[in-house]
Order: sequence, then structure tokens, then C-alpha cells
Amino acid sequence: MNHIDQPGRTNRPPKNWDLKVAAFLFVGTCATVSLILPNWQQPPAEIESDRPTAFHTQTQATNPAPTQAIAAVNPSNPGQQRAAEKSYKNGRDQMQQGHFNAAATAFKRALEKSPELVESYIGLGDAFTHLGDYKAAETNARHALSKLNLLKTGHAPDPHLKKELSYAHQVLGIALLHLAKGALHDHQATSGRMKALEAASHCNLATVFDQSDALAQSCAQQAQKLATHS
Repeated sequence: MNHIDQPGRTNRPPKNWDLKVAAFLFVGTCATVSLILPNWQQPPAEIESDRPTAFHTQTQATNPAPTQAIAAVNPSNPGQQRAAEKSYKNGRDQMQQGHFNAAATAFKRALEKSPELVESYIGLGDAFTHLGDYKAAETNARHALSKLNLLKTGHAPDPHLKKELSYAHQVLGIALLHLAKGALHDHQATSGRMKALEAASHCNLATVFDQSDALAQSCAQQAQKLATHS
């Protein structure tokens, strides 16, 4: 009987586990890349912005900006936009405290940083109304409405813009009401009545967008009486 030496077992071909593991990893890597690569090459989904409503109202306007508003150096800069938001909030706080000069300054600074921040035009117009500069109030309110694109298109507004639209119409209506009273006081009957009618129209529009706007309701009533009895 032939005897097989024990050391002879070492002559069998090696199993090459390291090569098998490497091959297995290579195949797995290829499969993973084939699954991930198509998705990675697709453009990333657009992330919904969490900016305030004001950054959703960037409509083009052909009207020049009011002289009270200074153009921004770089309105697309995120740092400037954050600074504009901060200045706008400061302006609103100053308005609530009755510091209308400080509010106007804050709104101007907001517009220096971001001319597309429509609420700053409205707030500036409101501040000018309280300061007695009704013409400047009218100019800024009209510019805000122009940027909201309501006066040009007549389309139904975005629901998110109703507050801004109501506020802008209210400011414009009140400014026109004061201008109408001034015209009638100066015996300019025709001009006074026309401004009163326009004031009533804008104040009524303000109540359409915000039925709880008591100030706009009062403005509309006064303007209608002024137009009728003047």
C-alpha cells in the first residue's frame, strides 16, 4: 500500500482567500456605484426658502424707486438681505413705539440693502404719513403696489401677499385722503374730489384683502363723504 506523506498536503494549490475577498469587494463596490451614481448626478431638489414673505415678492417694476429710497450696492448678497430684514424689523418696532423719524430711517436703511423688500416701501410710506409728508407716503405706497404687480396685471394675488397688499392700499388710501383734504382746503374742488374718490377706492381694496382693517374702513367712509359733499 502506497503511503502518502503528511507533508504532501502542503502541495495543494492555495485557496487565495485574499484574492476572493478583493474580488467580492470589487463587485460590491461596482454594484453600489451603479445604484448611487445616477441619483448623485441628478440636480439636487430645490430647498424651500424660509425667508420672510417679502422675498417671495420679487416682481419687476418699470417705475423708478422713490427718491426717499436709496439703491442697494449689491441686493443679491445674503448678508445684505439679512441686514435689510433686521433694519425692517427695527423700523416696525419704532413705528409701534411712535418714533416715526427713526422708523423712516430704519426703512431707508433696509431699502439700501435690499430694494426688493416691498414691506420697507410700505412701512416708509406709513412713516411719512405720520410725519405729515403725504406726497412721499403716496409715492412709496404706489411703488410698493407696482412691485407687487397688482396695478399692472389685475391678477388674483398670491394668498401670502394679502397682508402686504392690504397694508399698501391702506397707506396709499390714507395718504390720498389727506391730500384730498389739502386740495379742498386750497379750493381745488375738482382735484380734491378726485383724490377723495381714489382714496376711497384704495381703502376699500384694503378691506377686500383684510376685512378686519378698521383703519381702512374708516378711511373709505371719510373719503366717500368727502367726495360726495365737497
